[in-house]
Amino acid sequence: MKTIFTRILSLLLLCTSAANSQNPIDSLEKRLQEKNLADSSRLKILYQVSREYTFNAPEKALKSIDETIALAQKLKKQKTVADALSLKGKVLKNNGDFKKAIETHLQALKIKENIKDTLGQSISNNDIGVVYKSLKSYHEAMKYYRKSNELANLVNYGKGISNTLNNIGTSFFELRNIDSAIYYYNKALTKSLQINDPNCLSTTYNNLGNIYGYNDKPDLALGYYLKCLEINKSQQDAYGMTNSLLK
Repeated sequence: MKTIFTRILSLLLLCTSAANSQNPIDSLEKRLQEKNLADSSRLKILYQVSREYTFNAPEKALKSIDETIALAQKLKKQKTVADALSLKGKVLKNNGDFKKAIETHLQALKIKENIKDTLGQSISNNDIGVVYKSLKSYHEAMKYYRKSNELANLVNYGKGISNTLNNIGTSFFELRNIDSAIYYYNKALTKSLQINDPNCLSTTYNNLGNIYGYNDKPDLALGYYLKCLEINKSQQDAYGMTNSLLK
């Protein structure tokens, strides 16, 4: 049955890809070729291009990010420098260069601290935690997740609160501290329901399904997976639907 679902959803993914073949990056790249483009506009577009490339074209992303950083420094736009460094840290992490990724995220964090960007600090702390999780340094990851959560609460960043609670829960799960993982997943669920964010809800239901499946409670696990699937269907998230069906 799973094989049938997988084939159907693979077709859905292909259809979605075809429907969205008009990549916004094409028009952004065209604008960068304009001769009289003001530096301020060029900076905004370069940052947008960097974001578009971050998860699907790492080499192009790194080139665009470095151009963004150089121009932002020239224009003394410290927030953009920090945000671009955060993107660079993500690319380096995805490339497996974990040491350089941490160094880059710490550079971004330092700038965000200097300019009093509390939301940005929360995001950077979470980014660093994600890298440490990739290194299987779960206790170190949780240190940064907790700091990120604290900062997210200061600025009432609901999505960040939910995400960090999920990340703490996942770290406990990896350490096989099941009770603590469930505790944090349930806290994440409470926050996700409060802010009514479909992505946060989908992630949390999926995490709860994972842990109850691991804990040999298939009925509970299935209930959470079905909730996750329903949200993904409503959001037309074919990848998430596949993920839920394959549990």
